[in-house]
Amino acid sequence: MVANRKDLATGAIFIAFAAGYGAMSLTTMPVGTATQMGPGFFPSMLALCLGLLGFGVIIRGVLVASPEPFGRIPWRVLAMLSLATIVFAAFVDDLGMLAGTFATCFIACLASSRIRLWQAGVISLCIAAFCSLIFSFGLGVPLPVFGSLFRF
Repeated sequence: MVANRKDLATGAIFIAFAAGYGAMSLTTMPVGTATQMGPGFFPSMLALCLGLLGFGVIIRGVLVASPEPFGRIPWRVLAMLSLATIVFAAFVDDLGMLAGTFATCFIACLASSRIRLWQAGVISLCIAAFCSLIFSFGLGVPLPVFGSLFRF
């Protein structure tokens, strides 16, 4: 029997994220009980569900063989999407919602070789404006539209 290596890798990644996220939530926040939930209850349950999903994917990978090879790893996509997430987390306080979301979307658009720079700019501007309107003004998320770098 030939195992599906894509499913095995995906399941292992899910389990690794679940273990890391679960350990972090269990060690840094009180969990509480089901009737009196603490701040760590929901992240712990999410980690548990992700771990169970990972085990399910691994079992499927063992039981259902796939003739497809593993294929190439899309390094550009992995790098750009990871960088976009890091840039948003690191600079959103300084840039604000509008510029932070624009930078994140622009970097994420660079993951695709089919999107031109001007298209990435237009897409990023539209998404940044939409997110600023929805989250900052509509929902009242306490993140300034313009960060400290834009205050003169």
